Amino acid sequence: MHQSEQILKSHPWPSMRGNQRNTGCSMHEIESPQDALIKYYPTGNAIFSTPIIDSSERILVGSADHVFYAIDPRQNKPVWNFKTGGVIDSAGCIDSQGNVYVPSGDASIHKLSFDGKKIWELNVLEKNYSRLSTIYWWEGNITMGPNGLLYAGNDDFCLYALDAAGTVRWVFPTGLHIWSAPAFNQGLVYITSFDMCVYALRQDTGRMVWKRRLANFIAASPAIDAMGTVYITTFDGSIVALDGKTGTLLWRIKTKRSMYASVAVAPDGNLFAASGDGFVYCINAVQGTILWVSNARSALWSSPVIGADPEKKESYIIYVGTSNALIIALTPSGNRRWALRMKSHVFSRVAGVNASLALGKYGLAGATTTGDIIYIPYNSYRYQSDQFIANPDHFFEKKINEAPRLQVPKNEFTQTLILKEGDTFVMEKMEFITPAIINPFDQIGIASVSIEVGIIKSDAATGKCIAVGFAKVGLPTNHHVHQGILYPRRHTYLFSGVQQSGRFSLEAQQCDFDIMAFPIPLDYLVFEGQVLPEGEVGYSFRAVLNCRNLLIKIARVYGGEIFTYLLRVMWIVFFERKYNFWPVARTLGALFYVFSGRIWNSWGLINEENYLDAKGVFSLVSVQKTTVDTTLQKAWHDAKNRKVVAIFALPSLQKPKDYPGIILIQKNSMEVVALDYKKYFHIDYERDRIVAVLTLPHTIGVLRGIEAMILINTQVQSSIDL
Repeated sequence: MHQSEQILKSHPWPSMRGNQRNTGCSMHEIESPQDALIKYYPTGNAIFSTPIIDSSERILVGSADHVFYAIDPRQNKPVWNFKTGGVIDSAGCIDSQGNVYVPSGDASIHKLSFDGKKIWELNVLEKNYSRLSTIYWWEGNITMGPNGLLYAGNDDFCLYALDAAGTVRWVFPTGLHIWSAPAFNQGLVYITSFDMCVYALRQDTGRMVWKRRLANFIAASPAIDAMGTVYITTFDGSIVALDGKTGTLLWRIKTKRSMYASVAVAPDGNLFAASGDGFVYCINAVQGTILWVSNARSALWSSPVIGADPEKKESYIIYVGTSNALIIALTPSGNRRWALRMKSHVFSRVAGVNASLALGKYGLAGATTTGDIIYIPYNSYRYQSDQFIANPDHFFEKKINEAPRLQVPKNEFTQTLILKEGDTFVMEKMEFITPAIINPFDQIGIASVSIEVGIIKSDAATGKCIAVGFAKVGLPTNHHVHQGILYPRRHTYLFSGVQQSGRFSLEAQQCDFDIMAFPIPLDYLVFEGQVLPEGEVGYSFRAVLNCRNLLIKIARVYGGEIFTYLLRVMWIVFFERKYNFWPVARTLGALFYVFSGRIWNSWGLINEENYLDAKGVFSLVSVQKTTVDTTLQKAWHDAKNRKVVAIFALPSLQKPKDYPGIILIQKNSMEVVALDYKKYFHIDYERDRIVAVLTLPHTIGVLRGIEAMILINTQVQSSIDL
């Protein structure tokens, strides 16, 4: 018996889509447990990776809190957890011995034993591969092929095939990131990439058999039916059927919004697809025609799954999660069997279900954007009817018309919402609610972003304040460890704030917001807190970017970095000769389509005025001031040369972890002086000191009422009146 057959026989859901053809369908016999209670298990951050279920009915899933969890729902307890060095955005897989393979944002695949002990780790960032990407996260779901090899896609644009000992057998470069789970059939492995292509490769060698370019980004995993036809969904809302042998396009169906979820293939041959337009589609696979649609009334990013009917009335049941905190069970004719609203351990935050579900022997497992692992016994809807929604359509009527707020109980820091000079805190666990497409597109990266903020000046009379914040990408902080980033970077935020009547607002203009692979230049970023009528505190944020002439804007802001990147690409291709030209061409072509706005229309990302106007919620945590190793020696204003200079002493000859800064404040208006600090501020590291210089351009006018603040991180060291 092949190892692949052993896996399917012993584990009810061993990989992201349940089997090696990624059908999302498992018709194994199910049992109705005596304990029919729904169970929740909280984690420390959002979950966007699909659970898998082993032969012992244990749920295995990773979280953005960097931890991979093993939960035994039948014993109602966690079994073990494994800490990685990065966020976990992908499903693991299980082999016939019960070993678990965990892809992580720390650039590593971890092989764990049945009891959670590490067996080996493969870190591709440490190997110094010549790659085009700036990030090495394993965001592609790992699967085991019929030949016993493991296959997984990485954000370095490559599909890797490795054996059970962790040895890389071959690598295939695509043009952009790979988020999908590979599918297998007739000696071929099928994969999709954000370079808008579907690839069919030889499983043993990685040699390409065919490639089909589609019209937009692809995150979904390919699904293969019994006839060998390959089904794909794309970000322009298309459902596509391809001939598995040649890649020939057989048919295409267009929905109204982007599609992130993978297609499920039912035993009768019908297809089920979930779209960002809020509809579940039932499709005749042969003719490519829609048989019926079911309205979930909220964006759908979770892939449908299909299993046996617990009541044995229908030939199968379709399950799907929604972004509006529901899991829905549908019959083959499109009728709702039940709908369950998710609870959340994060007070009042909507527990969206963006990860796909997994079907076990006794129940189904899911995970939410609020970090909950959930287990639903198959017969729970019959014995816990109070947990289910009697009239789902009434529940769907709620609309989101403004920025939602995360409500949290009061504590000492937030009960009055007064931000005092010297306060330090972290804004973290950000979640975009609108536009809906942001959640599946990069929510796991956003959830791992944290901004450390310090109030450097405040005025009790006017309620105004000024704050400085830092976000580190790929660099360790006091709160997170970020790895898997080829080019670590740091972003500075200069906030002008106001607080009054139980509300505060901090606004930064012309700032970077990083989505881990690369930053984008926002026009402004606003964080707000408000005491709500219920007595709790709500936190919301808004990010705005004018997308007109975005390509020119990005070239102007990041021109130097882009030029350096292009030089690196040329060096890899033409001098090292370690990379084929065609993947590079696909990379550059896809990036041009992105930044020129050629493929945005169907995403729902940009509004009618051509603005990205994104709204979401965040968490705020008070922290103690961190100690600094760097000491300010002296600072002065060089009026003749229009410079502010600060000299810092180093405690050792090593480059310090502290970051000095100089910012200008208009004292009368209590606002940050508008200035391109990236252009006019620079640091020189000398043998035993740091020299920080801020050049004062003539555009800021007469230097009256302006104060220069000398900083180390978020702490004021001195100030100079100019």
